[in-house]
Amino acid sequence: MTAIAAEETPPVPAGVTASVVRGTKSYWTGGAEVRVLDGVTVDFPAGSLTALMGPPGSGKSTLVRCASGMERLTAGRVYIGDTNLGELDDRERVLLRRRRVGFLFQAPSLLAPPAGQPLPPKNLAGTRAVVRAGGRPGPGPDVVFVDEPACRAERAVDTDALAFLLATAEGLCATVVAVTHDPRVASHAHRVVFLDAGRVVATLEDPTEDGVRERVLSLGRDRGAAP
Repeated sequence: MTAIAAEETPPVPAGVTASVVRGTKSYWTGGAEVRVLDGVTVDFPAGSLTALMGPPGSGKSTLVRCASGMERLTAGRVYIGDTNLGELDDRERVLLRRRRVGFLFQAPSLLAPPAGQPLPPKNLAGTRAVVRAGGRPGPGPDVVFVDEPACRAERAVDTDALAFLLATAEGLCATVVAVTHDPRVASHAHRVVFLDAGRVVATLEDPTEDGVRERVLSLGRDRGAAP
């Protein structure tokens, strides 16, 4: 009998802080599968600032939760550095997140400075803005994930603060991954990754605000023309 070789896991590329490989995430509602991520592969290089954009329901927030280890994929792999999160038990995952992963929860109480005061980098880099998994404040994680509010009114409040954060993000940590709906905010990134229907449909390197707007409009036209 011929032995069947196990699928070989490719090495994590050098200089990558976090990555998702063929990631699939499904939920079940009333016995029906809802696939939120559909075979996503994306790397987040060390020292990079990546913006995630896409229409509502495209999988942006789910990708952040899975890439950060807060949720497990249904299939595929997630790495922080060269550590495969799928090979860790729940306790090991929590410990890894506490040591190496940060989150930014946007709220006016976190990002807005006192009345009449400017918004200095220290206010954003401090423990009020970046919080490690488990709720413990601590500067210096390997990667920080930012998830913009879904509510349009809340987004309008924090757009300037988030844009300032992304412009100075290299002072926070090595790598930042941010969900945003605003082309102006995305223009501060090194790269924009566009998602639709749970898949990566485009990337834009060295984005400008006009370039991001044009790509969003183009993807919207393609989406509307799809059968």
